[in-house]
Amino acid sequence: SEGWEAHQDRIAALAANSRVTLRYLRAEKRSLPHQRNQGARAASADILFMIDDDAFMYADCAEKIMSVYEADPDGGIGAIACTDVTDPPGTMTSDIQGRADVTSRGARVREMMQRSGLVRFLWREVLLMSPDRVLVPYDGARPVFRPDLIRRTGVETAHAVKFIPGFALTVRRSLVLREPFEDALLAYSPTEDTEASYRFTRHAANARVDGARIYHHHAAAARIKRRQTIELTMSNVAFYVRKKSTNLWRDVPHYYVLGLRRVLAETLKDGLSRRWSFPQLRGAIGGLLRSFSVFRAPRATLDAWYQPVQLEILSGASGEASRSSAHAKAPNFRGTPQ
Repeated sequence: SEGWEAHQDRIAALAANSRVTLRYLRAEKRSLPHQRNQGARAASADILFMIDDDAFMYADCAEKIMSVYEADPDGGIGAIACTDVTDPPGTMTSDIQGRADVTSRGARVREMMQRSGLVRFLWREVLLMSPDRVLVPYDGARPVFRPDLIRRTGVETAHAVKFIPGFALTVRRSLVLREPFEDALLAYSPTEDTEASYRFTRHAANARVDGARIYHHHAAAARIKRRQTIELTMSNVAFYVRKKSTNLWRDVPHYYVLGLRRVLAETLKDGLSRRWSFPQLRGAIGGLLRSFSVFRAPRATLDAWYQPVQLEILSGASGEASRSSAHAKAPNFRGTPQ
């Protein structure tokens, strides 16, 4: 932020009486993925905790996470997620504890899905509230799901997962250096954690540890608007496919099938929540329209080309661009993608 020095002073005061060594670095770029990479390069520890600034670990969370890494000296597990819970730690301030509207929706939905197969189906396949129904697997395969690597550690509380949410992320530093977060993305960038954890499974398993509790505060003030989130999500996924796909003929149609399903899903979510301006539906349509130009952009210059596209969405000035994109020609792929 513009006032980063003041933030540094406030955080230094908070850490002054703790056992935590604070090293505060000015960000090289206003980009969450870039800052994750910057932190990984500056770090020296083998294991990185990259949780969000609105996520709060329970006192024994780190100990439970580290016990799994320590039981896996061969590095079969590359990244481990904390377990999202609905209640904040007892050491939270009364101000935060008193807000009833910030309980973790993800944890509550997970509890309902465990009780009902129908809820699980509706959540994943109709409302598309699953990373599996957002990211197009551009490597040609689903994320590597290796429960055998988890069982090898002998830790019964560890379970294999496909993706890890950024607010609960811990990861081996060597893996981030090998598969860095997507540096071309700017600011708060939805799906950056999903896409990185997808690539992590090229080399090792992703896991989650029961009892390693974390509370995600969902601070609304830090979020972009609903329409921007959905439009940026769909644009980012198109960007990943254009930049990294091993077979555009396979992955672009997959993108549009998911995109049309997302239009229906966002219509339902807006309607069920009585958002009669339908911001998420408009975001989905805007993202689909933008994808035409994303898929036509040259791969060699895609990173630079995508910067102003993101800034336009983040600024909210997407209406005219989306309308003009509606008249764009459909993507045309001939020969080997360049």
